Amino acid sequence: MKQVIYCILLAVFLVPAVSAVVDTSSFLCNAATIQKQKTLTVGVGDSVETLIGFFNIHGTRTVHVLISPTKQNDIIVDVSPTSSIVSYDVAGVITDSTENLAVDPVDVNDLQLEKPVDSDGITYTKIDVIAGWIPVKFAVIKFSANKIVLPGSYTMTIPITIACFDAGVAGKASPLIIDRTMTYEVNVVDRSIAFKETVVPVKPVVTVVVSTEIPTILPVEQRGESVDSSAIEVVGSAVSTTPVPIVSASTGLFASQNGNLIFILIFALLAIAGYYSYNAYFKKDKGGDKI
Repeated sequence: MKQVIYCILLAVFLVPAVSAVVDTSSFLCNAATIQKQKTLTVGVGDSVETLIGFFNIHGTRTVHVLISPTKQNDIIVDVSPTSSIVSYDVAGVITDSTENLAVDPVDVNDLQLEKPVDSDGITYTKIDVIAGWIPVKFAVIKFSANKIVLPGSYTMTIPITIACFDAGVAGKASPLIIDRTMTYEVNVVDRSIAFKETVVPVKPVVTVVVSTEIPTILPVEQRGESVDSSAIEVVGSAVSTTPVPIVSASTGLFASQNGNLIFILIFALLAIAGYYSYNAYFKKDKGGDKI
């Protein structure tokens, strides 16, 4: 009789223990992430936002995501949704989880080929290697650069903890922890400098073509204009700076304007002498006729 009572008591104590045991072969913690951007640009005193997505299509447990940013290089990092403590009943065990969001598992074979309507913080996303639309939960990461941050490139790291709970012993749930880190390159620029764009005027260029012929060079007072020597571009062979003798095109006898003046003076004297000789000759002839 005593043996029968012992067997009944043993069975009573074993029932809760057996119900709490979960086949370990069905436990699969899986979480994939989507990093929208790796390089960001933000102005001094401004902020910029980006997204991190999480989905769970191969796991058998809900994944609990905790994002733990810290202030780095005077750049403040904020996460939305913010972290909070959520209580779960894990196979009869009440377990607290500090998390930003939780992503339930979805069987990859149940993914829909046509995009469902986004709802309850879930955005359906398409990935080439997977057939069907994947339900993704996004967290918003906001980088804010203080006014004291110097312009430059800064490497920012975002620690992420992913936990899956399974039934444990002694009234405690056994979590599986996966640590990940997202890295960003944040370029801080000074946008207070006013942007200005103007057309630069083109400086006129005078092109001089050098020939082998000797040109007739006019005096400066007869040219009537001057040319800025800094704007002259010489095309061809080098120009000699040695003065070129000037030859008159009419006589070919004088090499300068002074020679022309002397020629004119001599010609005038010869004309005057001829005039007087002519008058003297004709006056003589008139006197002879009268005799």
